[in-house]
Amino acid sequence: MFLEQRSRTISTHDGPQASTEPETSTRPPRRTHRRGGGAVALLCILSAGVAASIAVLGANQAVPSSLATPQEPTSLTLVAEQMQDSRSVQLQLTLGDELSLASPVSGRLSGSTCTAGEAISSGTSTFTVDGAPLLNLHTTTPLWRDLAFEAKGADVDALQDELIRLGQPITKTGWFDWATWNAYRKVAEDAGVAVRYGELALDRVLWLPQPETVAATCPVRLGQPVAPAEALATLPTPILAASVKSYPEDLVPGGRILTVDDAEIALTDDGRITDPEALAALARTDAYRSYASNPDGGQVNGELGLVEPITVYPVPPAAVSTAGDGHGCVRSAEGAALPVRIVGSRLGRSYLAFDEETSAPERIEARVDAGLECE
Repeated sequence: MFLEQRSRTISTHDGPQASTEPETSTRPPRRTHRRGGGAVALLCILSAGVAASIAVLGANQAVPSSLATPQEPTSLTLVAEQMQDSRSVQLQLTLGDELSLASPVSGRLSGSTCTAGEAISSGTSTFTVDGAPLLNLHTTTPLWRDLAFEAKGADVDALQDELIRLGQPITKTGWFDWATWNAYRKVAEDAGVAVRYGELALDRVLWLPQPETVAATCPVRLGQPVAPAEALATLPTPILAASVKSYPEDLVPGGRILTVDDAEIALTDDGRITDPEALAALARTDAYRSYASNPDGGQVNGELGLVEPITVYPVPPAAVSTAGDGHGCVRSAEGAALPVRIVGSRLGRSYLAFDEETSAPERIEARVDAGLECE
């Protein structure tokens, strides 16, 4: 309580007299209201209302698609791919003795187009001795004598075979007749080699062991003398036999071809190279020439693949029921259980192939029972 002091005037009969005596008063004090507490309470009520509104709005708002859990598809579209089923393989080779092209005459080398690594082909001319070109000529039986009219033998048969291979229109008779000589003349003159009437002279012919071979080295330089049987060119060591080492057992069925560098080489079903032309093609590759120069420290690698690629369809593993031995079943979107071959798997996908009798459907079920059996 507040004590209020104030001065008052006391009046007497003697007249007014000022007094300074304090007067004490007990008037109740004036109340002061606390407005801060009410404001805080009101703010709390408003905040609670806003929070409740936000909660209601959040409960009714849909989850963004980016945060929603995606639903697993029930079917999928088949997309065709071509499979070569390529495998990297190493070759096992059996090599023969070194070969060379021997000069048929003595003299001085006056012309040469021989280059290491370049082909020397039958029916052309590579070397000139004493100004006279030599005819490159392949025969399966080496030419060992001069031939004249009425000559007969294995060398004549081989000559006629080669002339026919070179495109000459003759009939194989087994005799060195006028038609055979005339065909030989045309081949020789087209190569710039002169011939004598009715004769095939060995001193004009450089015998080749194959229709086309590759020079490994050209040891005789222009202007150098040559002697009979001296090597005008050395050849890569011949390949007697070749096969794929550790032939893969899990290959997709189908004919195979071997690619070495840019050469495509035919194979047997068990991975062997037996065709003479295929062996010759292998011998012309850079990979083989590098190996032949150092057989003990090198190897020849190639790529094994299907001759004809097959059509396959990548699918999730859950879409196919496996039955063993690379076979399984899928179910089309229409409900048919269809047989398939499982030809491979990569990056979490199984690669399926349908038999020729079974057409691939447009869509299949994305998941099938493990025990699904084909119809």
